[in-house]
Amino acid sequence: MKAKLIIDVQHGLANRLRAYACASVIAKFSNRDLQLVWTPDHHCECHFHDLFTNPVELVSHLPVEQEVAYYNYMDDDSPNQYNSVIDDTTDLDLCIRSGHWLHNRHVNWERVVCELKRLNPLKRIADLVNSIDVSSSVGVAVRLQRGKSYRHLPWEANDNWSFNGQVEIDKWADLTRLESFYNRMDSILSEDEETHFFLTADLPETYDAMRTRFGEKILCTKQIDFNRSKASIQHALADMLLLSKTKMILGSPYSSYSILAAKFFDIRLEVVGVDF
Repeated sequence: MKAKLIIDVQHGLANRLRAYACASVIAKFSNRDLQLVWTPDHHCECHFHDLFTNPVELVSHLPVEQEVAYYNYMDDDSPNQYNSVIDDTTDLDLCIRSGHWLHNRHVNWERVVCELKRLNPLKRIADLVNSIDVSSSVGVAVRLQRGKSYRHLPWEANDNWSFNGQVEIDKWADLTRLESFYNRMDSILSEDEETHFFLTADLPETYDAMRTRFGEKILCTKQIDFNRSKASIQHALADMLLLSKTKMILGSPYSSYSILAAKFFDIRLEVVGVDF
C-alpha cells in the first residue's frame, strides 16, 4: 500500500489553495496518495466542492492514533514547525496542518502553479470569470479588513495568530492606504490614459471610493457579500482568477491572495507600502 500525504488546509481561500498545491506536488513526486482535509470555518465557510469539480479524496481530520510524521505550520501559539523541511523519504504517512508554503525538495512555484491550474472551478464561477475582459487592465487588490480595527471579526480575532503574528499583520495593515493606491493609479494613467483597473476589495466602501475617484476606469464584478460565506468565497475565487488575467497587479502586503493571482501567469506584482 502506498504511503499517504494528508494535508489539513487552514485559514482563507488563497492560504488553503497554496497549501493544497504544495502538498499535491510533494505527493506526486514522492509517490504518495493525497488526502485533503478542507473544513469550513469562519475563515472560509465553504467546502472544496463548493468551488471545484475535481475528484479529490476528502477526509474529515488528520489521524491522531497512528504513528505518522506530523508537521504543524500554523502560527497560533501551538507548537509549530513553520520553517521545517518536510522529509518525504520516510515510510510514515505525512500529516501536515498548514495555510502556508510547504518547504520540501520537490516544491517550487512552477510545480505549484501547475497544480493550481489543474483545478476546475464550478461553472457558475467560470461563467463569472468569463463575463469580463480584463486582459488589458491593471489589477488592483485592496485588503483593508484586517488589523486592530477589525479584531471583532472572527477571521481577524487575536486567537488566529501568535502575538508576533498579530504584530506583523498590524504593521502591514497600517501600510495599506487607499491614498497610496490612488497615487500609483494616477501615475499609471499619466503614462496611458486609456488604462482601466480591475478592482477586487473586501469592503464596499473601497468600491465606492474608487468609483468616485476613477469613474468608468474601474472594472469589477458585482459582489454582494463582504464576509467569508460560501457565496463570498466563490466570488473571491472568481476575482482572483480575473486578477491573474490582468497585465499587472497592485496588491496588498502580507496577502497570499495577491501573490497567488500574480503567480498564475507570472505577471508583475507591486505591493502597497513596499513598492509604492
